[in-house]
Amino acid sequence: MNNPINNNPQSTREFLRELKKEGDEYTMKYLVRPLSVLPTLLLVRYTNITPNQVSLFAFLLAVIGSIFLFLGGYWYQLIGVLFAYLYVVFDCVDGNIARVKKLKSLEGRWLDAIGGFIVTPLLLFALLWGMKNSSLFVFGSLAMLAYPMQYLVVFFYKSRIIGNNDPLPIAFGGTLEKLRYAYGSALFFPVLAFAVIFQQVYFLLWFYAVVGNLVWVFTLGLQYREIKKKNNNS
Repeated sequence: MNNPINNNPQSTREFLRELKKEGDEYTMKYLVRPLSVLPTLLLVRYTNITPNQVSLFAFLLAVIGSIFLFLGGYWYQLIGVLFAYLYVVFDCVDGNIARVKKLKSLEGRWLDAIGGFIVTPLLLFALLWGMKNSSLFVFGSLAMLAYPMQYLVVFFYKSRIIGNNDPLPIAFGGTLEKLRYAYGSALFFPVLAFAVIFQQVYFLLWFYAVVGNLVWVFTLGLQYREIKKKNNNS
């Protein structure tokens, strides 16, 4: 089998260097990517599986997790959280394999992004339904809105306004720059685990209903500031 690594320590060190990704948010860097190393190593060394196949497998894990959350009840929710966390780990594995095997593709990027659009609102919807508590409907609906809105605001600006993938500059000091890396898509999964394990689902819904929506509103403000700056300099 023609794999890019073998059993010698030098190739393993090179493999681990390939897995590092600049610009990772803190949750991805410390709570997700380390867990993705072993499955990536095993899949690269012993299989010919492709990144796209891993992406589809990861999405299946998320669907299974949403089914358990949909069923409701503490133990079903715990199983749902486990599958949700496996999803985010394998969602990292597909990118690892793509970098190690040099198999990056537009199809792979599309699959990865579509999974990101769908999974978080799906898990939130399943959790909300499983709670069978109508008083959570407003917060739950706002929480489901936050994540796709963040994607929409960012991707529209990058694709139609500036035409590149550069991050928005933040000129308000180091604290906000650190918050950029503290809040991200992967943060949802440890927060979901905390909410279910300690039966604090209201906290999860409140956090994403309020903070999640404030993030995309704040992002709009940053985008407008950059557009005005470009107009003044032109």
